[in-house]
Amino acid sequence: MAPGQPLVGPNAAIQLAIALRSAGLNYIARDVFAKVGAQEWLERPPTAMVDEMRVARIHQGIREKLSREDAGAILAAAGQLTADYLLANRIPKAFRRLLSYLPRSVAERLFLSALRRHAWTFVGSGKFIARMGAPTILEIKGNPFCEGEKRTAPVCDWHAAVFQRMFASLSRPLHKSGRSPARRRETDAAASRSDGSVNQRRLKPVTNAASLCRAACRETSDERRRYF
Repeated sequence: MAPGQPLVGPNAAIQLAIALRSAGLNYIARDVFAKVGAQEWLERPPTAMVDEMRVARIHQGIREKLSREDAGAILAAAGQLTADYLLANRIPKAFRRLLSYLPRSVAERLFLSALRRHAWTFVGSGKFIARMGAPTILEIKGNPFCEGEKRTAPVCDWHAAVFQRMFASLSRPLHKSGRSPARRRETDAAASRSDGSVNQRRLKPVTNAASLCRAACRETSDERRRYF
């Protein structure tokens, strides 16, 4: 690995392999991981941070091999597994218990502060932005996982699922579910709320999905955003 190479946590790849295996798609995992020189990760999952571009190419490979719907489902499942791992191994139970007793605004502020401190482990060279409000908006600027892709719809399923699962894991929702105001953009987006519902708006055809994904993930003004 070259010095200074951006890194991400290994669960972005490990949990994806598990999700594929659970869906009976182990052959897809073997093919995609082998193409990026990461086949050994399937037998000996990495325990340290890994090259973000290898992980990005794995995520992109899944989207190339599967239909949009199937790829989205697999990536979302992997995101949920990743969040479950983080909650079980990285966020102390005492901290989660404390949040359940605090006023909503205070609990949210503390939770988002923890996310910001550890954001580098799941966004790599991207930039994580969390803005409290009604609704609270989580964004990733320059998401490397969709760099250079050409799609007609956002593809940030893994990151979105991680955030949704972590918020849903709290003893009570940080925001009431319901209609959240969304800014209209030239290219519209999807808004995911804390109850897991998704409000899909029609997307105008585009040639560069990176602007859409890093739009949910906050790269340009043509964005999809995640609301909690």
